[in-house]
Amino acid sequence: MATGVAGSLVHRIPKKLCAILWRSVAACLAVLALSGHPTRLVTVGEPQQVETLHPKIGLHTRLTDEVEEWKIQRSLQMVREMGASWIVEYFPWAYYEPRR
Repeated sequence: MATGVAGSLVHRIPKKLCAILWRSVAACLAVLALSGHPTRLVTVGEPQQVETLHPKIGLHTRLTDEVEEWKIQRSLQMVREMGASWIVEYFPWAYYEPRR
């Protein structure tokens, strides 16, 4: 016999609805399993060296929300052309940790 809150909830849900819910969960899991890996937005090429007289110079960027690969590549090319040997990428922490 089921006891507690979880047990009382099981008795309140009709069997037909339970079956539909379980099939929905199984279908979602199957779609996730078959969908594969997400497509990569930026293809990383060979590492490139920056020749600069001021290696301490860097640049803050905001490429996180950019969806067009050519814009990201062009921005990084301009950073190299400016002589900056490193970047700092700003990203909202909530993108990576939506909940505590």
